[in-house]
Amino acid sequence: SKIDRDRTGMNKLKVGMIGAGSIAKVHAGVLQLRSDVELVAVADLAPAPLAAFAEKFGNPRVYTDYAQMLS
Repeated sequence: SKIDRDRTGMNKLKVGMIGAGSIAKVHAGVLQLRSDVELVAVADLAPAPLAAFAEKFGNPRVYTDYAQMLS
């Protein structure tokens, strides 16, 4: 994760998630409730669930290789 400031000057935590399954959806839903957190990337081996997850949660960058996401 990375911290940047948003337009209001608040620190904003940028989050990348590994996995796009049911638990990840719960976590992403909670993150969406926070104004100081932004989901910017998600990685999963399965392309179809990954695409559905990305569409539901604001189209973060998607990766099928978590190492690529982290680099």
